[in-house]
Amino acid sequence: MENKTVMKRCAFTLFLLIIVAGKLSAQQFNPEFAGHYTDYNGMPLTSLELKTDGTFSLSTVDPVFFYQYGKYVTQGNWVSNGDEVILNPELRERKIETTFESAELKDQDSITLRIDYLLQTYEAEVLQSSESFEFDQLTVYINKKRNYHHLVRHEKRRNCAFAPRIKNQVVVKENNEVRIPAQEVTQIGFMTYGFEDIKWFPVEPEGANYFSLSIVHPVDTERMPRSREVIIKGRRAYFYQHRGKVNTSWLAAPLIKKKKVADGT
Repeated sequence: MENKTVMKRCAFTLFLLIIVAGKLSAQQFNPEFAGHYTDYNGMPLTSLELKTDGTFSLSTVDPVFFYQYGKYVTQGNWVSNGDEVILNPELRERKIETTFESAELKDQDSITLRIDYLLQTYEAEVLQSSESFEFDQLTVYINKKRNYHHLVRHEKRRNCAFAPRIKNQVVVKENNEVRIPAQEVTQIGFMTYGFEDIKWFPVEPEGANYFSLSIVHPVDTERMPRSREVIIKGRRAYFYQHRGKVNTSWLAAPLIKKKKVADGT
């Protein structure tokens, strides 16, 4: 009986040690990375401050719908492993869910596309609303990348002479449907804000001419980073992503660590 009690106590102690060790490991960060990183010479799109106590402050444009030109300021915790910094590692990344359906409609001489977009809004980890969302622009690819249509709510025009012209625009009707010329479709792809890359779907049955995409997009009102990766290389912090991964190529625009002034502040 006494031996069993001792064994239980040892097992419980080991369990506590594992938990404590896990927490300590999760809280590790490299203090050399601490500092204030910004871009664009004092007029930053993004400003990231990694503090020596393991917390951070982030100010950046809307990371989801950047065409809205919103500015968001968030705080949280950071950890590091090698040259990788993770912002809010305890928060799981929110993922977009998509459902695709296709069918063949008789006596139809065109292709019908239907887009149902649901925006789920969270605040403090609690779902606040789930409402239909009028997307600004969604691109549909028929069979290949070169065969595309930009679905828009209203015709888009260039705001300046240097901006590229948006070709192949199709205005979405109030019922969230559009029609495009009939053609054989073997696969169809979709791309819009929040997608990391084109989402391709095989088309069945053969001869299908009606396609429906349902999107459920969860976002935080605070736009807080969730397990967000940042790569540190010297005084450079690579923050911006391309296709869901941090871009560290020579084309990337890193945040630059501010130098300390003479008095050390």
